Amino acid sequence: MNLLVLLLALAGCRNDTGVTTFNANPDAEITSHSDGEEVLEGYTENFRGAVSDSDNSTEELTATWFVDGVVACDAATPEDLGLTLCDIVITAGVSEVTLEVQDIENAAASDKISLTVIPTESPEAEIVLPTSDGVYYSDQLITFEGVIS
Repeated sequence: MNLLVLLLALAGCRNDTGVTTFNANPDAEITSHSDGEEVLEGYTENFRGAVSDSDNSTEELTATWFVDGVVACDAATPEDLGLTLCDIVITAGVSEVTLEVQDIENAAASDKISLTVIPTESPEAEIVLPTSDGVYYSDQLITFEGVIS
C-alpha cells in the first residue's frame, strides 16, 4: 500500500503544465446619456464614457464609438482615468450608440444605449418691412426688417 501511495505521489509531481495566465475582459460604460434618452435631431451630442481593465493600463486600451453599427469615432487610447469622448451629429433614424473597448490581448467589452430622436422643425423667417404693396425706387436705399424663429 505504501508503494502505491508513493507511485501516485510521484506521478502527481510530474505534471508538466505551466502557469496559465488569464486576461480579464475590460469594462465599458457610457456615462453621458442613459438608455432611452431623448435627443434632438440635427444637433451635435457630446458622448462620454469610462473604460477600464483590471489587468491592463489605460494606455493599453482602445475605445471605439459606433452609431447603429457604423464607426462614429475611430479607435483611440482613452484619456486619463479611462475617459473617452465622441461628438455625434444626431440625424433622423439614429437609434443606438455603442462604446466598445479592447485591450492589447484582444479582450473586449461594450456598452449600448438606445436613443429616441426628436425631430426638429426648420427655422421660420418672415420679412416684415418693406411691405409688398409699397412704392420703392431703385436709386434709394430700402430698410429691411425681419423676424426669425
